[in-house]
Parts: sequence; C-alpha cells; structure tokens
Amino acid sequence: MKATQPGRRMLARAIAATLLLLMVPRVSPAASGCADFPGERWFKTTPVNVDMDAHKLASAMDWATQHASLSTLVIRHGCIAGWTRLDRTTSEVALDGWSMTKSVTSMLVGRAVTMGLFDIDEPLSTWIPEADASHGAITARHLLTMSSGLHHNWFRDPPFAGEVMPDQVRDALSLPFDETPGTTWEYAQTPVTLLLHMVERAVKVDIQPWAQQNLFGPIGIEPGTWSWDRDRAGNTEGWAHLHMRPADWARLGYLMLKKGTWNGAQLISKSNVTRSISRIPINQAYGHLFWLNGGDEAVWPDVYGPDRGRGSAWPGAPADAFAMVGMRNQRVWVIPSLDMVIVRMGEPGELDPDTRNSVWQSQPGMIDYEIPRLVVQAVTDLQFPDPGPYEMGAPTAPPIDEGLIGDARQTDDVLAGVGVPGFGPDGCTPVGCR
Repeated sequence: MKATQPGRRMLARAIAATLLLLMVPRVSPAASGCADFPGERWFKTTPVNVDMDAHKLASAMDWATQHASLSTLVIRHGCIAGWTRLDRTTSEVALDGWSMTKSVTSMLVGRAVTMGLFDIDEPLSTWIPEADASHGAITARHLLTMSSGLHHNWFRDPPFAGEVMPDQVRDALSLPFDETPGTTWEYAQTPVTLLLHMVERAVKVDIQPWAQQNLFGPIGIEPGTWSWDRDRAGNTEGWAHLHMRPADWARLGYLMLKKGTWNGAQLISKSNVTRSISRIPINQAYGHLFWLNGGDEAVWPDVYGPDRGRGSAWPGAPADAFAMVGMRNQRVWVIPSLDMVIVRMGEPGELDPDTRNSVWQSQPGMIDYEIPRLVVQAVTDLQFPDPGPYEMGAPTAPPIDEGLIGDARQTDDVLAGVGVPGFGPDGCTPVGCR
C-alpha cells in the first residue's frame, strides 16, 4: 500500500473498530426478514431491513457502475440489499473470476480434506508418483501459500505465454527451484493448476463434476450455469477462468462467511476455513489462496520486481475482512464482523496513474479502496471510521531489468512458455505433449 494512504494509525483504528463490532450483537437474519441461507435465488430486501442507509448504498452502487463494474452485489444478514442498475441484465451472465478461481481451488482442497480424501502436508508424490524427487517433495501447503519455491517468469506463467503451454501440470513439474519450499512468497499461476490436479488425483474423478456434486451443488449453484477453462491436455486451470454468475460467486463467499456450513451441512470444516484465512508468516496479507485485511505489511505480486507495502489492503473495511481477488478488478469481499459479502465484477475500473494498479491490478487500488469504504459507510447499526477518499499514486513505469520487462528478456522461459522443444517439459511442443 502506498505511503500516501492510511498507515499504522488507520490500521490501529480499524482493528479497534473491528473489536467493537465483534462485541455488538448482530441482527439475526430472521429479524431482518431474511433466511439464514438462500434457496434457489437470493432473497432481496430493502437496505433499511438490514440496517443500511438506502441513499448511501445506492451512491456506492452507482460509483461502482461508473467505474466499469458490470455487477455489484451487497449481501447482509442473508439478503441482497444492494445491487446496480446493470444487474438486471448481468445477474444471469457467467463472468470470468480470473484469479478469484484460486480461492475456489482452496475451497475444493478444504472440501476434499473435510471428506478425508486429502492431506495438505502429504508430499506431492503421494498423488503424482511420476514427479521427480525434488518436485515430489512439494506439499499442497506450499502451493496453497505461494511458497513452493518454483521458478517464476511472467512470460512463462499465465496470463502470458504460459497459457499457450499445452500441459500446465507438466510445465509446473518441470520448473526449476529458485528457493527452498516454504521460505519465500511469490505469486504463481500454473503451480495452482498443479495443486488442483493433486486434488483430482486424490478424489479419483474429473475435478469439475466432483466440484459440482460436492461443493457447488450443495450451496445452490446449478449445473450448466458455470464453466471452467481447461488447458489443451484437459487439466482444469486452478489459477483462473472459472466463469460464474455474480450471485453464485456470492454463494461461495457466503459459505466462507458461514465458516464452511450450509443449511446445517459442514461442507468445509471450520478448521480448514480458519486455516484458509489465517495469515502466513511470509506474507501477512495472504492465507491459503485468499487475501486478508488488517496486517501490518504485505507482499504483492511482483509485476515490476519485489513489491512490499505497509498497512491494510482495504483501509475502508474492518480488519477481519478477507477476499477472493482476480485480475480486472474481480472481487468477493467477505466481512464477518458486518455479516456481509460484497461482489464486484466487470472490466478494469482503476484510474490510478500507478500502472501496477490501473494496468495489472497487482496492488490494492482505487476499486479496492472505495467500494468497501462506501458500502461500509452505509451501515447504520455499527460505526466504522471513514479513512476519506482514495488518494491517487504517482505515475509508475516498469523497470527494464525486473518484473515483466526483465522476465521478457529471459528468452529460455519465453520459449518454454509456448512449448518450444528443448526449453519446456520433455515431449512438449506448441501443438501438444506426448
């Protein structure tokens, strides 16, 4: 987070406010006219029924629409209390969650663990015995926490040439090690596909119908309403490109809000949910493929080289907030202390001259700051300090020797990313892998 934005003082106020929120009895869903869990469709209610200011909430929804949001939903106490004018036409459109998909991969890991089918501390070789010894020693915990130590290059790893690589699992298993697993946080893409493939091997069926039967279906996400991209080898892309209706992304967030429980069924154990949204030592803003608020410092994806920030990811939200985060400003924020889920989906809406925000969304920017802030300020029964409007950063250009530009100069990685023989996995070409 840039130094011009609220730092330690605002963080301390946010944490104090969150503690106060946690001590105030919440309005029950029944008292607000809402159900504990949605049925076939979410129940809609007026903001006043869930202790929100209608004018402020409408202004927040309009701000989101004016900044390229195609859908924005606010769920409080089990009801949709806020939605935009566009949601009349976008609510049934399955939208790409980009890297929000990583959080769904984490949830599928949690579901498999809860069912006794998977253990995040077993070595990868348990499920993928053909891996070599060094890769076989990686654990799911390493992949969940972005600490595998595997080599990363933005032009080999998606969303660049790595998406051309015909077999992302084989590519991940061919990456050299830059660091000892568990010691360093570095954002990665295809290693998350490798993680999802581990789960698929563990459950012994294709992961997509398994997900529908064991996670999506039980929370009311209907078959045929979503799609999930695969690479040309048929591997489901665990890192991105799960397409779902905005209200169904909200169901996934609501399941996390409810600590893995849905209509009395414990789909993901509470211990797994807690682990997913607990800070890891090497990055206070990260859990198990979820982003977290309220830390003192953070490590962000290094599109321009090593990138560390201080303060909360979302200063306008309580410290207990966590989120699914995807490129192009796809977001599902979950705020337990307010019994709230916020969904924002659409096109990139950043105007910050810092291109890490406006182009790559590799840091929290204006969208991350203003939407939670404006929605939280509409809450009437609990008070949260307003950090004030977002302050734009300075224009920023990529360095020529680090991050994206530096990676583009690593020709071996670029050629490996498109499957040129001799550079990527053995037996792979741009056409496919044998």
